[in-house]
Amino acid sequence: MFGVFRTLITSYTQLTLAAFLQVRVLDLNTSLFAISSYCGIIFVVLAGVIPIVTFLVIYKFNDKTKYMKRKFGTLIEELKLGPEHFIPKYFNFFFLIRRLVLCLSLVFLYYYPYLEISVLLLSCLMWLFLLWKYLPYESNLNNVVNIVTEAIFLGIHVLIFILVHDDFIGYFSDQDRLNFGWGIIGGCGMILVVSLVASFAQQYKVMKELLKLFWKVLKKEKTQKGKRRVRREMKEKGSPPPMVVVTSSMGKIYPEKFERLSIDSMIPLDNSVMTMINSQVDEPYHKRKNLNINL
Repeated sequence: MFGVFRTLITSYTQLTLAAFLQVRVLDLNTSLFAISSYCGIIFVVLAGVIPIVTFLVIYKFNDKTKYMKRKFGTLIEELKLGPEHFIPKYFNFFFLIRRLVLCLSLVFLYYYPYLEISVLLLSCLMWLFLLWKYLPYESNLNNVVNIVTEAIFLGIHVLIFILVHDDFIGYFSDQDRLNFGWGIIGGCGMILVVSLVASFAQQYKVMKELLKLFWKVLKKEKTQKGKRRVRREMKEKGSPPPMVVVTSSMGKIYPEKFERLSIDSMIPLDNSVMTMINSQVDEPYHKRKNLNINL
């Protein structure tokens, strides 16, 4: 299910737009055209079903976040999922509805440019409001990038609206209209730059986390090698490793070290325990075979 939802959501706009275009020119006269027309009808039905299924899945498993992440992770990926974040969970549903309206407007309102651009402008404005109000993504970077991108899209739609209006009144000169066109191209370029910068920032963050994890594993391996070397040397000398008696007070003070040990159990005195008790014992640890520490 994870892969199915991901495929449908990522390709939803392209499939829906193609299906609507095919439905506008249905032709059943030849076998090839008939097959194409039937496929268009099927995908038009899917275009309406997918948002409904998305909403129902999120609504049904609203309180089962872990299960939803495991089975339907694509529907809530990178979104805030706490009990206080009810609206952000449904942002992929809102996204699909917006894309559905976009495709309907582009295909069926083509001959009504005022209405077409007004619908697109309104949907863009509403989406920007939702992003600004709810900040639905867990990452602040994603929230900022989406808000900035949507604000640029809003500016582009405003310029297109001006050009559409000028087609009827003829107020602006050809040079002015050319400048508006360059403004639209510039807006698209800004969106591309913002997306690239965000992508590089995310890659940098991932690489930084990987390097930190690698360094942590390297240090842990170095520590383990040191412990094994000390035990091997002590074993070759024939002397047993120093022991420490863990008492109840130590368990209370250092629960992270002794949470799995019963009270008054005996454990080898390694470097981490030595560091902990050295300040509590007058005599150095290597001069004692067994230490009964009661902090």
